[in-house]
Amino acid sequence: MTRREKLSYLRGLSDNAARRVQRSKGEWREFLRFYAKLYKYSFPEALLIYEQAPYVTACGEVQHWNKVGRRVHRGTKGTSVINDADRNPEIRYVFDIADTYGEDRGIPRRWALPDKYMDAVVSELQSRFRVPPPTDNQNKNLKWAVEEYVRDSCRDQFDDIRNGTRNSHLDELDDISLRIVFTDTVVDSVGYLICERLGLAQGIYDNDELAFDYLGDFNTKAAIYQAGSATGQLSRNVLSIIAQTSHIKNWSKK
Repeated sequence: MTRREKLSYLRGLSDNAARRVQRSKGEWREFLRFYAKLYKYSFPEALLIYEQAPYVTACGEVQHWNKVGRRVHRGTKGTSVINDADRNPEIRYVFDIADTYGEDRGIPRRWALPDKYMDAVVSELQSRFRVPPPTDNQNKNLKWAVEEYVRDSCRDQFDDIRNGTRNSHLDELDDISLRIVFTDTVVDSVGYLICERLGLAQGIYDNDELAFDYLGDFNTKAAIYQAGSATGQLSRNVLSIIAQTSHIKNWSKK
């Protein structure tokens, strides 16, 4: 298979994955649970990995595994990823932790957010995002701070949102309605991913009557990519702050 043929094949897989994750709330949540494990990847990359290898738990290129003292088993075929945001996309290969062997220090651990760090994390998020504490429940305060941050970020990206939703059902909406629909969808998506990553109760994000009401309107690849890319970027920003605040890399939940 030539490079051009390979790129065409992978883009076809990406199209299939985009249609699949968008067709129901359950499918979207299932993808977000997967994306929570690989949140450092861009949305297009995570979508391709999900379509080819939905069973993976932690991925990295050969150089990453070598750096942390692990080696990829000889003869293992990696999972192909591309990033079509690049004018000259390169095909890269990532390998699941199950495809490697070596030092235990290179084995990633699932995050958990111990109660003793919750106050510090919430205070940091509230100070960064200028969100006052609305309740005495720190779990709710964390979610609220994240939601307000996402809402502010979506307001700043409105031109990109409009351009990315052309020819979808969203294209029929006026600017105010589009802003509400897009923002609410990304708020629910980021909230769900963050809760999944930190091991917190999903709350309303797991309620079909209260979350993801407009998912069906993201009925083009470009539209679901717009929502997914915003979800990935904003989730990475939040999780980076949490990690820096709480040294979360030293925690484990086996």
